[in-house]
Amino acid sequence: MQASAGKRRLLDDVRDALGSSLDLREVVAAAEPSLRRLVGADYLALGVTAPATPALEWILADMPTAFFSQYAELAPHDFVLRAVM
Repeated sequence: MQASAGKRRLLDDVRDALGSSLDLREVVAAAEPSLRRLVGADYLALGVTAPATPALEWILADMPTAFFSQYAELAPHDFVLRAVM
C-alpha cells in the first residue's frame, strides 16, 4: 500500500525529527506536530526508563500535566512498564 503524498511528507518530517537531536525533549517537541497529525492523536507523551530505574519518566508535548500528575501512584499497576522492564 502506497502512502499519499501528504502522509509521505508527514512520515519524512517525523523521521527527520527523530534524528534531529540527542536530547529526547527536543526530539519530542520536533516530532510532535507531524506525529499527531499522522496518527490523529490529540496529545503525545513519551515514557522513558533506564534499566536500573523501575519507573517511567514522562516527556509531555503540549499535553495537560494532569494526565500524569498521579502516575507515581499508578506505576505499580502499569502493565506497559512491566512488559518493557
